[in-house]
Amino acid sequence: MKINEQEIREVSRARLAGEGVPTCDALPLFGRAVTPRSSGQVAERVVALYALVGLAHDADPGKLIRWLEGARCDKALTGEERGLFQKERVSHDEEKKLSWLQEAIYLLMWAGSRVGELPPAQGECDLDAILPLIPPEVSVADFRRSVVIRPTPELVVEADYLYQLHWAIRHPEVWHGEVEYQKLSRDVVIERRRAIEWILNRRLAWWDIPLDT
Repeated sequence: MKINEQEIREVSRARLAGEGVPTCDALPLFGRAVTPRSSGQVAERVVALYALVGLAHDADPGKLIRWLEGARCDKALTGEERGLFQKERVSHDEEKKLSWLQEAIYLLMWAGSRVGELPPAQGECDLDAILPLIPPEVSVADFRRSVVIRPTPELVVEADYLYQLHWAIRHPEVWHGEVEYQKLSRDVVIERRRAIEWILNRRLAWWDIPLDT
């Protein structure tokens, strides 16, 4: 879909300025050609991520993978992720990595029009607030039907916003002595950025999304 690169940048820049976040004119525009994933792919990824977060909270891996297979959402797992369900218990580092996926779930739910807005990137999201909207609280079939991907320009604006926000977090020197950047969570921004860029590029696998700034 053809989008106006400069217009996208202006929208995200205005939003960041309103939040007191420095921006960088040198960053490449995010309006390059995008190939958004389908609503079904996003819905299935949400279900898969929910199961992965379950592993970080000591849920039974055998039950989780059987549930995913029965719901035909196991195909949304990467090969590495599928291997985690073969373990009796994930490691501490894996547990930490998986727990942050709740931020990606929230982003995908927003992108799929299931939540109205994203919470500020200043701390962990309250996943409990949206659990009633996610299987197994609702049927997988109903959930698939309920997910409707937002318009591509809206997704690209969010991607550019997170791109710029990630840059600002990595460069505290541009804040001119301000401490506002310390309120932002790098991990929250990274997981949301990975999720939105995954939606916009169906050619790349989840863990292959480049997160350079």
